[in-house]
Amino acid sequence: MADETGDIRPEIEEEEDGGGAVKSFLDHLEDLRWTLIKCVSAITIAMIVCLAAGDRIMTILKWPLERASRQDMGSAQYFTLQIGTNRLTLHLETNRFGILDLGTNRHVFMQLVPVEVGSNQVLALQAITNDAGRFLPRPTVALLNLSPAGGFMVAFQLAIYGGIVLVSPLLFYFIGQFILPALKLKEKHYMFRGLGIGIGLFAAGVSFCYFVLLPIALMASRKYSEWLGIGADQWTAEQYISF
Repeated sequence: MADETGDIRPEIEEEEDGGGAVKSFLDHLEDLRWTLIKCVSAITIAMIVCLAAGDRIMTILKWPLERASRQDMGSAQYFTLQIGTNRLTLHLETNRFGILDLGTNRHVFMQLVPVEVGSNQVLALQAITNDAGRFLPRPTVALLNLSPAGGFMVAFQLAIYGGIVLVSPLLFYFIGQFILPALKLKEKHYMFRGLGIGIGLFAAGVSFCYFVLLPIALMASRKYSEWLGIGADQWTAEQYISF
């Protein structure tokens, strides 16, 4: 298209539009500084929140290990007897305990209770049906701290990893505020499309790992250690969280 002087002015393509205002190098450094300040501040606040909720985060991280332990028990049957505040759990090869037929349930829970028979008082077995989940056998792998400062190191790991995960949407937003003004319309279009696909694939991968792959991997790791002749019923909490 020609202008008033008769010169040919090139058409502006769509992908050349959409860029932000032209800034000097020092202005870009100032924007980068504020982006880093906002990111570090957000991570610090999230770390404090995760420190306060460390027990809940640990429960979430231990779930794959507990599931692997339950799967490791296979089809074995367990008989748990509650005597006052004490609990005795037996691993049975058959569904019988003495003259008792325990049926086909994998976990049978009973307690000793006093019963009056005529003028005498005897102890009898009574099945436990309410809140029986608290009597389930403990996981076959226990997490331990082997140093006085082990608990603090575990809490620090939970705060770092949990804080970054918790605040990651804000981090993407702050970084996007710094990068997007320099991109053209077509570049923004491809970036948003790739970001959407990437987030979906990342969430699917994390879910598959947490619910399916990680319990299998933990159980396989324990079985392999036992095959090598190495005990694998106690792991350090720090290395488990890092894994």
